[in-house]
Amino acid sequence: MVWAYSPEGAKAVFTPQIAALPKAADGALSIALLDNRKANAGILLKELGDGLEGRLGASVEHYSKPNASVAASPELLDQIATHASFAVAASSD
Repeated sequence: MVWAYSPEGAKAVFTPQIAALPKAADGALSIALLDNRKANAGILLKELGDGLEGRLGASVEHYSKPNASVAASPELLDQIATHASFAVAASSD
């Protein structure tokens, strides 16, 4: 016996929504940018940080790990979590 299934089905409806930006307890928006030290990651994060400061008035802090082949230390991640509303990590070549 051969079973055949129709590819037709119900069409999903998706309405994207913009989430509210997280804020620190004092109401300020603070962003951590984590450079993994790959080529051009620092340049990418610098441009991103400048744009976020300009568009959102955010406080931007730059962090980096020793190199791309090792994970960020728990201490570095704790420091970022303590000081930032959210973080962006970049990898670039």
